[in-house]
Amino acid sequence: MRRCLIAAALLASLVLSGCSGARPNRAQLEATTDLDQTRYAVLFGNIFSGYRDADDSAEGLLWLIDAQGRVLSRSGSFAPISAAALRSDGSTTWFTGSQSGYRLSAAGLDGYPREHEPGSIGLVHLRSGKSPIATVNIGIAGEGEYETRVMELDSPENDVTVPRYVDALATCGASDYLLTTEGLSPGDARWERLQTQQVMAEHAVASTDGIGTISMVCEQDVILAVDQQRDSTGKVRQVVLHRWDTGDAFADSPVTLTQGRDGVAIGVDGTWDDGSRMPTTYWRIAGALFWLTASGEVWKTDVDSGASERAFSVEAADPANPQSCTAQPDSVVCAQRFQDRIEINSYRLPDGATEAPVVVKEVPGTPDLTVMDIAMVDLHG
Repeated sequence: MRRCLIAAALLASLVLSGCSGARPNRAQLEATTDLDQTRYAVLFGNIFSGYRDADDSAEGLLWLIDAQGRVLSRSGSFAPISAAALRSDGSTTWFTGSQSGYRLSAAGLDGYPREHEPGSIGLVHLRSGKSPIATVNIGIAGEGEYETRVMELDSPENDVTVPRYVDALATCGASDYLLTTEGLSPGDARWERLQTQQVMAEHAVASTDGIGTISMVCEQDVILAVDQQRDSTGKVRQVVLHRWDTGDAFADSPVTLTQGRDGVAIGVDGTWDDGSRMPTTYWRIAGALFWLTASGEVWKTDVDSGASERAFSVEAADPANPQSCTAQPDSVVCAQRFQDRIEINSYRLPDGATEAPVVVKEVPGTPDLTVMDIAMVDLHG
């Protein structure tokens, strides 16, 4: 199902709805004073308003905001990429545009132009000590193979094209690994090493459909991922934790996730069937695996036994109004745009402790510019 939605989006993006002047390809900050007081970076876009990237009318903006909700700086309008993503490791923040990657640090905002085929951003994967890598889903190429562009955001010379669909990324030490499949089908999954494009393990898992497009964690050379396995009717029959050992030919030792004193397997009661608990982010904290779901729940799992519990939920200030939540190294930060303001809430792991909301008492002038992503940043030199 997930592949079909991506394919439909790529097809729809080819349908031109008119002509308009192209947006600039580079984002630049309008003000550069007081940037060391930045607490949040907010990425706005209207990509979802009728596939406006198809006719060059899509618009993106970046705002830098302090802890009191004051807007310190804004970028000029630029062309974002479909489903734009912004990620931060604290001191440095990266995001993507249609023809450029961007790095925000104490030194300012730098752009790294590149040419690539139109497509939708798949994921942005942070790497300790190195710039992130991002995937762009290109779609079916001329010879019938699916293509994914893997970009190193501030080093375009390292970009590569992978002739498969990239479902997930993981970094173990100096090596980056791709979990890929044949394209629109989630079968034929295998692990590949990005640096050499060497196939490390074939048939790594029967299907990736319950894993999701995701950035995985690796600890002591073992890659961890939660998998919602379904039966032929589409119902979740069990939820397992994969444990791929990169030092042992990617051998997997999955464990079933359970909940409660009696150790009842989670997912078998039908409450997981709608996909809202698909993992979107992982953390390894205090010996446990924490993971954020698409519905805003944060779960905690013991990686040895599979025992799991819901740690906390990310609650929208107004459930009727969409909010955008982004994982940070040790927290989740969310933003909601209202008619006259933007509200920002953060939830610290492991227990979801919150602070008073930060209220930004202004909004972008364009009504359909929604919050696409948000990050907590520190621009001290």
